Amino acid sequence: MKKTIAFVMVMMFLLSPSFAFANEKYKPVKCFPLDDFYKLMENKFGEKPAFILNNTLDINTTISLLFNKQDGTWTLVEHDKTTVCILGMGKMPTV
Repeated sequence: MKKTIAFVMVMMFLLSPSFAFANEKYKPVKCFPLDDFYKLMENKFGEKPAFILNNTLDINTTISLLFNKQDGTWTLVEHDKTTVCILGMGKMPTV
């Protein structure tokens, strides 16, 4: 659990406005209808929301970190009221 909290803290820092001076980059992301997305992620990958954050900087979206405690997989998503996009996914390193 401490590793998860540390990971989220790092992600929050990296996504903070303090990095506004950085160059903008665009990357392709996979987006899906929001309907039943969280249920699908839990059923298919065993990932449940560990953190849900409201993004109010420029658009009203929600950022969620989904996490599977058994195998350490995670998915970072952002969604509005109709569409969810996967920003990143991976597996927590073992120490």
